Amino acid sequence: LFFKQGFKIKFNRDTDPLFIFFDYDIRSYPVNMNIQHFHNFYEIFIPLETSTGHLIDGEYNQLNSYDMVLLKPGLLHKSVYPKVNMPQKRIIINFNLGEGIPGLEYELKKLLDIFSLELPIIRFPANIMTEIVQKINDIFQIGKQKHDRWQIAYYAEFIELLWLINKNINLNCYNQDRAIDSNAQKIYYVMDYINHHYSENVSLESVADQHAISPFYLSHIF
Repeated sequence: LFFKQGFKIKFNRDTDPLFIFFDYDIRSYPVNMNIQHFHNFYEIFIPLETSTGHLIDGEYNQLNSYDMVLLKPGLLHKSVYPKVNMPQKRIIINFNLGEGIPGLEYELKKLLDIFSLELPIIRFPANIMTEIVQKINDIFQIGKQKHDRWQIAYYAEFIELLWLINKNINLNCYNQDRAIDSNAQKIYYVMDYINHHYSENVSLESVADQHAISPFYLSHIF
């Protein structure tokens, strides 16, 4: 997979109906986010190392290199980088597809069905992942060279990337591994609960009772 730290390919802004953004970078434990967050656009997170994890709606999931985390708008998430000396390479793809092309609105919408999986993490066999990596490399080259009307080629290749993922979705072989410190997992559950009930009368006692732990202990670990 082609990779250059800090390389970015951006077409329009994330507030525009149609935009596509590829971000190649390196992250490490010191830059872990404190809390989960969400976006108003779609995101594909691809770790290129074997020790990265990802929280999705409070649930921790261990990732291997080249797994794909598919995050739809509004979904709480957070990447988790371990305490290791070697920084972790990753690619993040953010996008919105806009209103679609007349006559293809339904088909373009169907491409996004993969983001509604109960557990939106994909791990493909090596032969399928080779195809997908080649498509990502094609996009990298387009963003690097930026010939005339490169945006059209960028859009077309990205749609084909989504199509490849959809075409092979039944070959997804990701096995969930949620090994994480139990105290940390409790906090993620609590944060997820608060996110979904913040408009209600939420108290320390009610949240502690909901998660079968003492208010003092919850306050302490939070």
